Amino acid sequence: MTVCAMQTNDLNWMGKAGAIRVCMTLTILLCMVSTAHGQEMKTYDGDGYRISIPRSWKHQPIQAPNGTVATMFIGSNDFGCTLESSLINKTLMPTMAKATPKQRREFIMADWKVQDWFTIFPNLASTKDFQAHVNTKTTLGKDLPASLLEYSWSNEQGYYRSRTIFTFTSERQFSLVCSGLGSTAEKARQSFASNIGILQKVQHSFSPRPVIAGQTDSTATSWFQKGFTHSKNREYHDAIVAYSKAIEIDPKNAVAYNNRGFAYRQIGQYKPAMDDYDKAIILSEKTAGVSLVYVNRGSLHFIMGQYDRAIKDFNRVIETNPKSIEAWVNRGLSYNKLGNTQRAIESLKTAARLGHTESQNYLTSQGVSW
Repeated sequence: MTVCAMQTNDLNWMGKAGAIRVCMTLTILLCMVSTAHGQEMKTYDGDGYRISIPRSWKHQPIQAPNGTVATMFIGSNDFGCTLESSLINKTLMPTMAKATPKQRREFIMADWKVQDWFTIFPNLASTKDFQAHVNTKTTLGKDLPASLLEYSWSNEQGYYRSRTIFTFTSERQFSLVCSGLGSTAEKARQSFASNIGILQKVQHSFSPRPVIAGQTDSTATSWFQKGFTHSKNREYHDAIVAYSKAIEIDPKNAVAYNNRGFAYRQIGQYKPAMDDYDKAIILSEKTAGVSLVYVNRGSLHFIMGQYDRAIKDFNRVIETNPKSIEAWVNRGLSYNKLGNTQRAIESLKTAARLGHTESQNYLTSQGVSW
């Protein structure tokens, strides 16, 4: 088994990522924001849209599951929204890509089954503990017809209650995803319910706007997307250049620092990789996303033979996220390097109980019950 390092598409890294391997898992998007009832609102201009958001919210570009760039708005740790804007996906919806505006409107207003949502959002179909609660019609903005799905799901971070609102304009598709997080399904539902007011404010403030060709070439979002694409293609030097541009434009972009650290690590430049992870931890210190950076920094300590420091970073993750398979596995590998077989086995046993197949197989082969 080998230690894991991760490039991510989401500052809070809520989806389950593969352990003990280089992983670039695209997940259901969740950005954490604070309860914002009564907060002063500000206008945000995105790629083909305009919305109003609480003035306290920050924003980051992220890579969406279908490969496009979305925007997340960052606050605290119990509720969040992501808004994705892209050209109509010709792979998932070839008919809609060729359809007239009238035909798209008819498609949106038709009675959808949950399976129709799985066609548009394939990652939903494999989501753990998925359960649909509301499947209906609504509007995005004042009068743009939209489909709405409210559902619950879970991963190693906890339980979620989510609402996805999806629609088309003449050339683009939009999806607004908001989720409440809790340690139980009921607490997730309560978090979602207590923030429904701000969700509705964001939803009804939406308005489409023209996309001017070339207008995003110099934005942090554009450079972030280029960096992620280069890194996914293992073009790490080009990725570093692109992420550096994103950081130059948006110096508080923690996810760009994390991903640039990943690229540096992949080409063996451990000192700048460590510096980037340190910076990402500072910028994301009060968010759930800091756990992934600690996993990444711990994996780098491991590679550099600094096993005690690696264990400290993995312990930081376990303290706040005891269901993190990556932290348990990597801590076990670190203890093994220090010759502490008992603690190594105990860590791997926890990972096995959490569902990590490789740990299960290894322990079984050693005659160790888990």
